[in-house]
Amino acid sequence: MKRILSTLVFFSLMYTSAFSQQKKMSAWDGAYRGVLPCADCEGLQETIYLKKNMSYKMETRYLGKSDSLYTSTGKFSLNKEKNLITLTPANGQPEYFVLDGNSVLTQSDATGKKMDAGSAGQFILSKNQYAIVEKYWSLIELNGKSIKTDSNSKKESHISFATKGYRVSGNSGCNNFTGSFILTGANHITISKVASTRMACPGMDVEAEFLKVLGDTDSYDVKGGILSLKNAGAVLAKFTTIRKK
Repeated sequence: MKRILSTLVFFSLMYTSAFSQQKKMSAWDGAYRGVLPCADCEGLQETIYLKKNMSYKMETRYLGKSDSLYTSTGKFSLNKEKNLITLTPANGQPEYFVLDGNSVLTQSDATGKKMDAGSAGQFILSKNQYAIVEKYWSLIELNGKSIKTDSNSKKESHISFATKGYRVSGNSGCNNFTGSFILTGANHITISKVASTRMACPGMDVEAEFLKVLGDTDSYDVKGGILSLKNAGAVLAKFTTIRKK
């Protein structure tokens, strides 16, 4: 009986180990987004979709030059160490990316040497960038202070990032605002050209503080459904995807 139980435990552990290893090995699949250097435009907004069947799709948009989306497809391969990806398009030359932590791709040469244009993060595509876009983010904290929607107000402070035209929009507690944003590297963001309506409301201090934070933001992270906008590592504002009651 003991021998049978030992055998069952052994095979159970072997199955669990194999399943965990397989899950780890396939964790690289998904979408990676970023802005790569461009000689004659503001940047190449690039999205690479890696599929489990070892095929990929690449979408490229020339920022500041055209809203057209260019798509290419092909096959890709991983080296033995699972840290260097080779994209082989149906037409054209192969491209190489170093895979870090199954969540970041850094453009490289065929040997795995990462490209460097003198600015950190310029050749990085990240899964994390998909966590911020196309969502309604409700403000819950501003410069360390908890934010609650005024019960007399029908508006709440919030922000959204749309991939179409790379537009940011929202409400700062009273006035609606719009602007532009650009995502670079693994978690860098620049919010610019913010303009708002000019309604007068009680308690405009929070609104002015919120709009200033947008201009000061240089990075972000998303953990547990909470978006944090940061400057030099310090948290400026926090948002949640769950609307406040």
